[in-house]
Amino acid sequence: MTDCSPHSPSDPGPADEVLRELLPEFFAAWDRDLCKAYPEIIAVNDIDALHRLGHTIKGSMIQFGFPRLATIGVALIQDAKQVDFTAATERITDLQNQLSNLRDRFS
Repeated sequence: MTDCSPHSPSDPGPADEVLRELLPEFFAAWDRDLCKAYPEIIAVNDIDALHRLGHTIKGSMIQFGFPRLATIGVALIQDAKQVDFTAATERITDLQNQLSNLRDRFS
């Protein structure tokens, strides 16, 4: 499992003040996307969609200053290549938990 401690100095959050102001929407959007998109991906075992989701997570987390969370996206891409929905589901749950911790940290 990826270690994504919410107080990790390697996940400082956005340095840009504008991005910091966008954090509430960032967290809300990921809540919506993970609660809606991932179950749809699982329902039809869509490997391509899982790969795209991993790629989007990776880029979004890096952009907002959460490089450790970006590693979850990288791992999801690998899960898609290995057709491992069990591992992917564990990673999505971990990501949801870490985002919740970060939301508390930045609120």
